[in-house]
Amino acid sequence: MRRAPFALLALVAACAPPKPGYFQFAEIEAAPEQACVRQTIESLADPGSVSVQEGKGGDWIVEYTRDFGRFGVQVSPKATPPFFAHYAWADPETPATALRQMRERLREVTRAVQDRCGLAGLVARVKEQCVGAHCAELEAH
Repeated sequence: MRRAPFALLALVAACAPPKPGYFQFAEIEAAPEQACVRQTIESLADPGSVSVQEGKGGDWIVEYTRDFGRFGVQVSPKATPPFFAHYAWADPETPATALRQMRERLREVTRAVQDRCGLAGLVARVKEQCVGAHCAELEAH
């Protein structure tokens, strides 16, 4: 079943994420090029499948899979200010070890996008949120 990521992430931007997983959000000064984000993800070890979806108002999302999850980078270039979101969807009972892997993958990709796609200071602006039964265990480590 295909999820509607733009509708879900619009909700995520306005309030708590509607689905379990690990999420990053940041306001950005200018949007990166879609091709740069896709190439960055594809250049990292074992990105799994990579696809691009176009949304309304110029939004776009690069989705990718990994053996431990489904991920996406969404950019809303016409928002005021422009917006960056990076997520990893999970089941509500996803164990802390898997959430930790997801968090590290998000951080790895976000840092690479920052460094390769002209988003200076992105990592410092990112806010993170975990939603799920085992998220509290992440804070313990």
